[in-house]
Amino acid sequence: MNKMMSLALVGAIALLILGVGLITASVIDEAMDPDLSEAEAMRIAEEEIEGGEAIDIELEEELGGPVYEVKVVDADGTVWEVEIDGDTGEVLEIELDDDGYEDDDDDDDDEEDDD
Repeated sequence: MNKMMSLALVGAIALLILGVGLITASVIDEAMDPDLSEAEAMRIAEEEIEGGEAIDIELEEELGGPVYEVKVVDADGTVWEVEIDGDTGEVLEIELDDDGYEDDDDDDDDEEDDD
C-alpha cells in the first residue's frame, strides 16, 4: 500500500507542476497580447517625430506588459526609437537610436547575384 500511495503522490505532484506551468504560460501570453495594433503604434510614433516615418517595429515585454519599440526616421534621416505602451498607446520614451538601424528583412534585394 505504501508503494501505491507514493505513486499517487508523485502523480499528483506532476499534475500540479504541469498545471502551474500551463497557467504561467497563459499569463505570459496574455501579458504580450497588446490592445493596440502595430499600425496604431506606428501612427502614434510617426506623430511624435516631426516628418517621421516608421521603418521598423518590435513588440517586447517590459514591466510585465507589452511595449512597442518603433524606429522612426525624421526628415533629416535621423533614426529615433519611440517606446509605446501596447495597451494604452501612451508614449513612454523617445530617444535617438544609438544602436544604429539595420534592416532585419531577409530579402536580399540590394545584393547583386554573381552567378
